[in-house]
Amino acid sequence: MTTEKRYELQRMGALLVQALKEVGMSQAELGRQVGMSHAQINNFCRGRRKVGVETAVQLERALKGHLTAESILISQVHDELYDARHGEVAQ
Repeated sequence: MTTEKRYELQRMGALLVQALKEVGMSQAELGRQVGMSHAQINNFCRGRRKVGVETAVQLERALKGHLTAESILISQVHDELYDARHGEVAQ
């Protein structure tokens, strides 16, 4: 994964971490609310895993709008556009 691509996932992770702080919620609690493990949420926060559309909506609801599904998905679309423009296969 290139530095530019990695930046987008890390940026999404930073947005998620900030939203958790704003609502005073732990990664483990967020995981319980959306039916995921703490490890899965941690992978989102660290930029190691992309978020699907349904999960983005679940995160938005659990975080009471402090992070929108659009914000999550737009950062990932930038990543996919980078892949398409540079001939890389999306992972």
